[in-house]
Amino acid sequence: RSVLHKLEEISALAGFIEELYEQLKQPPEAVELDGVGTQIRSRMRQLRKEKKVILFYVPEMPQNSELDNIRQKFPLRLIKMLPSGTPLKEWSKEIKKMEKHYAESIYSKLYSALHSLSAWTQSPEESRAAGFLESADGLRLKRLMSVMKFRLPAIKSIQSSLGVLLDTNEEAVLQAEPDTVPQRQLIPLDDFRKAWSYFCSSVLTLLYYQEFTESAGLPQGFRAENYLKSILEFVDRQCSRGINHFHIVRLLWLIYEKNPENDALTFILYCIQNPQDILRYTLHQVMRPQTDKTPLKRRLEKLPHYGEALITAYQNRLLEALV
Repeated sequence: RSVLHKLEEISALAGFIEELYEQLKQPPEAVELDGVGTQIRSRMRQLRKEKKVILFYVPEMPQNSELDNIRQKFPLRLIKMLPSGTPLKEWSKEIKKMEKHYAESIYSKLYSALHSLSAWTQSPEESRAAGFLESADGLRLKRLMSVMKFRLPAIKSIQSSLGVLLDTNEEAVLQAEPDTVPQRQLIPLDDFRKAWSYFCSSVLTLLYYQEFTESAGLPQGFRAENYLKSILEFVDRQCSRGINHFHIVRLLWLIYEKNPENDALTFILYCIQNPQDILRYTLHQVMRPQTDKTPLKRRLEKLPHYGEALITAYQNRLLEALV
């Protein structure tokens, strides 16, 4: 539930930024800025207060000597956040990971976009008329909007799917008799969230590569199918190690590969947004803890059959819904 709330917050903040970005492209005389700057800076303060961003880790933010002093001491605070039992020799590496997380997080990008928009609201009208988007803040904002446009569909998809699964899970618990609750085939939502997040990011990246294969930003000779091959090889290795949520990732890829040119993502989203017993059963079987009765090899052998069963069960229902 807390993850869903964070996704809702991110979507709302991104929507606020997108709305302002559209206003920014209008003639200055058509834009009403009264109170907008105050709203922007209020949201920036809230992100800092809740420690969702650490100002000196946000790329391209103005720095000063006070912030530099705080930054030098800040790793001491990060040490307190390390999991208990982390070996001393791993501290430096783990702290660098945490610093990278702060710098590259979606909250960091949202904050940076808000900072640029704040600069826009504070610029003189003649400066806005001259073309704010060509200034340093404007160019950074354009880059951030491209990143957000690429990442937000996956976030919104996860938000939608997680909401459906939470509602389904809670309804199942409420309807079950007290002595039957342990036998319900409940879905481990954290595993599903990880699987769905990884799958969505991989598919969106693949679609981007397929559309912009000739882009100057990609290495010469780059091929989207090689990217897909490397992703599937990595997923298969993780499956062989018995990491449950990668079994779901592999199942989703099996369904996607059956019909990649015909809105496979639409089909997968429809399955998740309209859960049937077969979907709940399949997710439960694929994500349940490993036991001697369900050897790993047998589970992996069943994945293609699970995929076929889901396609068969949902195909007619989807066609009826589209009609």
